[in-house]
Amino acid sequence: MTGIAADSAAAMTIDATLDRTVSVAAIGGTWVVVTERGAAPDRVRAPRLRGALLQIGAAAVVVVAVVGIIGGLISRRIAESQAVHEAAQLTNVLAESVVQPALTDPMATSTTAAAKLADLVHSRVLSSSLVRVKIWNTQG
Repeated sequence: MTGIAADSAAAMTIDATLDRTVSVAAIGGTWVVVTERGAAPDRVRAPRLRGALLQIGAAAVVVVAVVGIIGGLISRRIAESQAVHEAAQLTNVLAESVVQPALTDPMATSTTAAAKLADLVHSRVLSSSLVRVKIWNTQG
């Protein structure tokens, strides 16, 4: 560190006890060390380009991994929710457009009338995405 004495005539060089030459200045009757000769100044080491690029690259990999994991989890939940919603819509459309018009009161008590409904369900409702149909009355 370097400094300027308040009065240039008051600045002097003395031998320190550690075999170094020290510049001191008399300010207000006390001696203040302004600089030590031979002492290396505190230098801030400039970051090396390669090290900086490695740190930035590692941070980028971590960020991409975290964003990918979180994005994957969120996408999975959204896809599952959408699939359930679409299955419910398809079920409602098939129930209202195919099954409900074919229902009759005798189907609740007659097995031959219920067999007609079974044929209808097998031919027009069941597919690779819809594999089972349950029909119940108001009592369950």
